[in-house]
Amino acid sequence: MNYAPNQRAFEAAQTVMDELLAEGVRLDDIYAAAQFQEDQRKAGAPVLTLRQILGLDAPPELKRTARQSVTSVVTPVMQAATRAFGREQTRQRRKAKGGLHVTGARVWRDSVPEGGEEERAFIQRPSKSYTAMINKAVARLDGLGREMARIRRSGTRELTTHEFYVTLFNDAERRVLRFLIDQQAYFKGQCSPSIAAIAKAIHRCERTVYNALKRLQTIGLVEWLRRKVIIAPDKHQPGARPSAEQTSNIYRCILPKWLAKMLRIEPVPLPADELSRLDARHEDLAVMIAQASPRERAAMMPSEPALRAAIMAAAMRLDNRAGLNPAHLPDCNTCDGPPPIII
Repeated sequence: MNYAPNQRAFEAAQTVMDELLAEGVRLDDIYAAAQFQEDQRKAGAPVLTLRQILGLDAPPELKRTARQSVTSVVTPVMQAATRAFGREQTRQRRKAKGGLHVTGARVWRDSVPEGGEEERAFIQRPSKSYTAMINKAVARLDGLGREMARIRRSGTRELTTHEFYVTLFNDAERRVLRFLIDQQAYFKGQCSPSIAAIAKAIHRCERTVYNALKRLQTIGLVEWLRRKVIIAPDKHQPGARPSAEQTSNIYRCILPKWLAKMLRIEPVPLPADELSRLDARHEDLAVMIAQASPRERAAMMPSEPALRAAIMAAAMRLDNRAGLNPAHLPDCNTCDGPPPIII
């Protein structure tokens, strides 16, 4: 049998398609039903109409009662299969989302250069007392999480937002957090293991580690910065551009104030020398951002709210130190002084 298309057959097919679209049938379902017809022809099976495949009309071999609708008879088999075909076609046509870095490589938008000022300002070298405080919090949080989960299952009362966050702390989160605490203490704040390294160390899969990190971030126990590596172009290739590669994140383990209060743990402040070192880094970063152009300044500002607030506070300290505070200015209206650091 010859299935060569002609003008009359094309007009008839277009009319059927218009009728199906007018009845609210999706175009993907129509294409999938047409493909289903072609498969029936190739297999030598009886060919159903598009309306029968889509569940709008009952097939000849299916009989229904007066109380049973056409959709209830056909949909569980025919329409589910055609929708599966439609999803497969949609999945093949789907385009990748996201953009490219200026170098042409795929990197996260909020990634900071490895070894840059943002990374140095993010790193905090914990003291032994600070590490012991976080370890104590992990030990108490394990039991508190089970208690909150039991209250939630029993339905005796509704949990608060912070109590619900505590229920997210399970075995995988405990393993990942203890590993990061040890890494942060051993490498003096430079905690940058990859997802694969964490998974291998705690004997879990990478997906489990990723989900655990997201939950720890929701609780507020872990913060991180995404990093990228800028590779210089080859000097022997004319016109070559620098490339960028995504590298591992750098992590920081902290104890939120609300969690310390819930666990009845007195927060341990950072050492004075560490605070002075962080203030100096924030001030250097504030000066670097102030000297950049407005467009570069918007790109250089970190996305983390705590780091942004620290940089703005450092800029205010520099302004006060330079004598730009009106309360400390001399009685001279002709002296303009140095320009303020505006972020």
